[in-house]
Amino acid sequence: MLVRTWRFVTILLSALVTGMAFCHALELPAKTQYSASLRKY
Repeated sequence: MLVRTWRFVTILLSALVTGMAFCHALELPAKTQYSASLRKY
């Protein structure tokens, strides 16, 4: 049971991290159109 729970938690955290990275990649084209004073890379 512990291994099954650990596997679920690992998959859940991996999905959240992947989703956050994907959202950041989707925002990048819009961010490149901002003026230089607004960019904070």
